[in-house]
Amino acid sequence: MNFWIFPTTAEHWELVRTHNVYAFQREADRDKIKLGDKTICYIVRSDPPVFVGAHEIAKPWEEAKEPFWPEEKAEGRVIRPWRFQLTPLRHGAVDARKLSRQLSFVKNKHAWSIYLRGSLANFGRRIPESDYRLIFEELAKPSIPYQVRPALKPKVPSVAEVPKRAEPLVTTEKFEDEARGLLVEHSKGSSPTSESSAGRTSSGSTNV
Repeated sequence: MNFWIFPTTAEHWELVRTHNVYAFQREADRDKIKLGDKTICYIVRSDPPVFVGAHEIAKPWEEAKEPFWPEEKAEGRVIRPWRFQLTPLRHGAVDARKLSRQLSFVKNKHAWSIYLRGSLANFGRRIPESDYRLIFEELAKPSIPYQVRPALKPKVPSVAEVPKRAEPLVTTEKFEDEARGLLVEHSKGSSPTSESSAGRTSSGSTNV
């Protein structure tokens, strides 16, 4: 049995919570998750940042054939085909920024939000059982209130700003490499940033 953190948006969390499903876009992420694994969902772009639910993987993955998530329905195609059925264990809302001080997988406490980015948090690695149990116990306490920050809309460049040569897409692998580099910079000598500053960078790429 392994333990994971699944970053998700608030909009997708409602579907995860009500339908007990989670989905991945990449086969590499899909293949890490096994029957019986336990998971914690983390909402990106929330204020304060929150862990919101614990689940167990109830069935092996299935390939989705019909659009399910909002952006899939908007585009009329399946984007995240690798779907897992979940068994809910506990729902709530826990301040992730405060709890990060006690989580062993968060090595750099000043850059805590780096560990909660990506399609699978902690740079695609599982978390220790002790950290899972700590979050799980906190979810049993009264939920804290939180708000969801709207996603930033990309700027539409004018004709003069359009580059002659398009930049390559940033893959999840490249994102994780850059995040590791940023983490090294934080650990080397720059003055620690405040937790509130770190909290403003907590959004990242997610699956659902």
